[in-house]
Order: sequence, then structure tokens, then C-alpha cells
Amino acid sequence: MKENALYLEADEDITSAIDKLNKVSGDTVQIVVPKRSTLLQSVINQKLLKKAAESSGKKLVIVTNDRVASELASRLGLAVAASLGAEAVVASIKLPQDLSQDDDTIQESDPEPEAKQSKPEKSSDKKSRKVSSNSKDNKQESPNPEDAEVPHKSLLEPPEHPPKVPSLSRLNKFLIYSGCAIALVIAYFVGMYYFSSATITIYANGARSNINTSFIVDTSVSTSDTNSKTLAGQSLSTSHSVTTTFTPTGKQNNGTKASGSITVTNNSGVAQPLVAGTRFIAPDGNVFSSNSAVTVPAATPTISPGGQIGKQPGTVGVGVTATASGDTYNEASGQAYSIPGLSSSPVASLISAQGGQMSGGTTVNVTVVTQADITKATNAALESDKAAGLRTLKGQVIKDDIAFESSLVSTPTNVVSNPSVGGAGNSASLSLTINYTMTAVNKNDYTAVVENIEQVQLGSGNQVYDNGIATATVTAGAVTGTQQSFNFKTVASGGPAFNTSQIASQIAGNKYNVANAYIEGLSNVASTNIKLSPVWSTKLPKITKHIKINVKISQN
Repeated sequence: MKENALYLEADEDITSAIDKLNKVSGDTVQIVVPKRSTLLQSVINQKLLKKAAESSGKKLVIVTNDRVASELASRLGLAVAASLGAEAVVASIKLPQDLSQDDDTIQESDPEPEAKQSKPEKSSDKKSRKVSSNSKDNKQESPNPEDAEVPHKSLLEPPEHPPKVPSLSRLNKFLIYSGCAIALVIAYFVGMYYFSSATITIYANGARSNINTSFIVDTSVSTSDTNSKTLAGQSLSTSHSVTTTFTPTGKQNNGTKASGSITVTNNSGVAQPLVAGTRFIAPDGNVFSSNSAVTVPAATPTISPGGQIGKQPGTVGVGVTATASGDTYNEASGQAYSIPGLSSSPVASLISAQGGQMSGGTTVNVTVVTQADITKATNAALESDKAAGLRTLKGQVIKDDIAFESSLVSTPTNVVSNPSVGGAGNSASLSLTINYTMTAVNKNDYTAVVENIEQVQLGSGNQVYDNGIATATVTAGAVTGTQQSFNFKTVASGGPAFNTSQIASQIAGNKYNVANAYIEGLSNVASTNIKLSPVWSTKLPKITKHIKINVKISQN
């Protein structure tokens, strides 16, 4: 019977034991458990085993030396053997009333019975029982309670270990974990179908071409015209208030001006008027101007006592003031002064001027603000705030537009210097408002205009691989009304045309190596680079719109 033995582990649960029992072939099954196992020390577990054996038409034998397991087996009418191959017998024991009926219905809440009466004996059971030869059929049982048969003491005591009830929570956890695993598998395949993607770069045999062209941006139109190379533009604007400081560099003499008088002599026969402000220049170059208008009288004829005829020059004195401050204008008296305003007069040589003492001039040099200082400080403010202004304007660019930085124009207004021009001071402050403007266009329109120009240069039958916009130099030109010209320089590449939509449909759903071989087998393809997402993917997406194909010129 060893071939029908069922060996259970020490931690085997009742569900696993029943499953193994059902798989044993033959009419008899012997259940063998280790000594430390508590599986058979539960009446419920033994009931379940008994029911499973009867359902499968097998005779159940418990192979154990455990006292509690043996006593429970006898209560249920199960045969017990001390070892494999030993005779299996059903122990004789009087069962309490609550186990007198063979109820196959097992409940998890069944309590461990304290005592149990034996079931009606089978013929084989009677043979195994030892009955006293002194008993008589007509002998009455002793009324003494001590003579009455009582259950075995061990059956009246609770088992050493609580009954092991089948764990429904473990079954629930198993079902939950299994459901989660299945859901994850389904989610994985759904995600791979709908969310996987591929980016393919085809390196083709093509040529590079230098592009030097121009286009127009018109802020008064709403639609771009690729044929006329005119883009509809938007004018972006913002204003920044800026305050800065600067150091004045101008020098100024704030002293007093020297003054005095000059005598003008006229030897001509014609009176000479001199307007106010007539300049008189001293021998050292200092300039004085008359304070008022005067007329120098003409010379008059004279006859000396000896009868000799002569003339008397006309003279006039005029007050003068130095044109600039400084003690260097304190001229000595008796110096001859020139009158540049009479240089073109026919009688200029006959009119002379002699100065008196010039005094009162003082020198007080101070630092003052000049217009050059303000202009320099304004330009510095424009340069330092340029990045902030550009950043503000870029923030106004909408998603599908691009702004040309070369079109940035900054205009200063409300420029105020303190002190103002001519004001004295070793430091000064400057406040101004900077108005910024910049031109933006639609990216797609811009690309269309550029590629249309490049396509003409590449020729029909070819396609633009790289339009060079990313590395282009765009220079803003002249502004005429609402239009501004721009110069565009770059290096573009192009070559034979590829039908990327057709290529995507051919390789969709294929393995990486199959798709790679197909693309590299196309005419004019030097190499290819396929990137899959997620990275562990081995196949390209089945959805063609998830496959992005770029064509670039081969570097070889």
C-alpha cells in the first residue's frame, strides 16, 4: 500500500491536502504527516478529509502515532495505522451524543466536541473490540455512576492546538492578486498598442546648399503669401521704466567775469556805429564784448597855429565784459584790442581800440553734467535692460509663433537727468522709459516660405531634408510703413524625395530588425536610426501616426 501513501508537509493546509488526496489513485489512501504537523489535530480537518475520501470512493487511513490525531480519528470512525503497511484499525471508544450522528456537513464554526459516542459498530469493528467474558446478556448495568463507562479523559480536554480552519482570507487575497496581475497584463498590452511610439531618422544621400534670400513681414495683413515671400506678422511691444546713476565729466568755471572799458578811436572821416555785443579781442586772445551800442564819431579837420592843416580823431569809450569767467581775463590797461566785426569795413584800418584795466575776473572750476554724459548714460541703460525687455517680449509669443530677435527696437523716452545739463555735481541720476517692439510670425508660415525658396533652388523631384532654420542667421532690414524686410542665410540639405507615410505603413507592427532592414534597403538611404518608446519595445507601433520619420543628409 506504500504506492497509495500521501505524504504531507509540516505546514500543509487542508485545501492542499484535499487536492493531493483527490489525485491519489487506488481505492485506499494513507495520509502520512510529520510529527510536528497539526493538520490532523483538528476534527474539522479530519471531517473534510473523510468527506473528500468518500466523495472520491476511497478508503481513508490515518498513519500517525499522535495521540490526539488518533483519538479524533476514532471519534469519526476513521482507521488508524501506526506505520505504513501496519494493520489499520478503528479504535473502540464511546462517543458523546453530539458526534453520534455522522453529519457530513462541515461548518467553519463547528466547535471541538468534548466527548463523542461511538457510531454503530460494523462487523469489522466488533472483531477488534475486546469484550469482557464475564459479561452476561441479561446482566443489568450497575447503577453506581462510578461503574458507568465514561469518555476517555483526553476527549474531555480541549486539544493542545486550536482547529485549523480553511482560510477564506487567503483565497480572497489570491483572487485579488490574480485579478490585479491579469489587469496589469491587459493594461500593458493596451498601453503598448495605444501609447508606444517610434522616431526614425533616415540618413539619405543628398547635397548641401547655401541659402541667401530675403522675405517681407507685413503687420497689416493676416494671411501669408509664400509665392511673394510675404509673411503676416504681429508687432509685440512693452515698456520698462528704468532708473540709473552716472558720473558727470563736464568741467565749468563758475567764477566771475572781468570787466572794464575800451576807448575806440576813429581816424576816418565817417562816423562808425558799433552795436551792443561788439567783440574786442585782447592780445592774449581773451574776448570781451561791449555792454551797449555806441557810435564812434568821425575825425574832424584842424589848423595848427602855424597854419598847418590836420585832423582830430573821433573817440568814444565803451564798457565791456569778458565772455567767460576767470582771473585770466584781468587784463592790464593800455593794450590794443582788435575789432573783428570791422574787418570787412573800408575804414577798418582807421579805427583802433585801446583797453583800460580789466578786473573782477575769478576762477572757480566745478564738475557739471553735459549732454554727452546724458547720452552715454541713456545708451548704457538701453544695453543693460535689453535682456529684460527681450525676455518680456518673448513671453508674449504664442505657442505657434516665432519672434525675430534682430527686429528688436528699443526707444528711450521721458529722459530726465538730475542735475540737468550744466548742473554742477560729482554724481547724477537718470530716469527714462524704454519702449520695446519686436516682430513675430507664425512658425508654419515661416517654414513654408523658407522651404518654398529652398525647394526652388533644389529643383523638382527632390525634397528638403534639413531646412536649416535652426542654424539660420536672420537680419532685420529696412522698415517701410507696416512692412519690414529680413535677410535669411543658412545651409540647407536635400535630395531624392521619400514618401514617409508609405514607409510608416510598411513597417508598422514589424520587429525592429525587420523595419531597419526595410528602410536601409530603400534607394538613396545610407543608414537609419530607430528609437522605440518605451525602450524595452521590440516592435514598432501598429498605429502609423505613432511613427515619426525624419530625413537628414548622410554625414558620410
